[in-house]
Amino acid sequence: MLLVTVPDTVGVARACETLKGLAAAVPRERLAVVLNRYRKGEHDDPDEVAALTGVPIVAVVPQDERACTRALRTQRPSALRRPDTDDSGACGRKVVAPVAAHRTTRQAWSLTRDETTRIHAQLR
Repeated sequence: MLLVTVPDTVGVARACETLKGLAAAVPRERLAVVLNRYRKGEHDDPDEVAALTGVPIVAVVPQDERACTRALRTQRPSALRRPDTDDSGACGRKVVAPVAAHRTTRQAWSLTRDETTRIHAQLR
């Protein structure tokens, strides 16, 4: 299960709370974190965030104001714009490649219906 969070103080604190809530329902080896809208020098280092959460950071997606503005204006994700260019597919590639490398088996990321039901109940 991937938890996507913004790497600011509030986002990391909420990610830690969410991970604590998931602890009873999801084995630790099935959890990973993606840092979204990361700004080097303004946010904590991904290694520090991993130490705080106790879960590996499998991808770091940098803040890209231009791509965000374009995606909002066109109502299309930037990764769909032109997948052959660095500008558009970079975000998707930054997430998919590390996640695929981290994921050892399909089952390691799959949740049963009972696990999903327990997670939903705990997060309410």
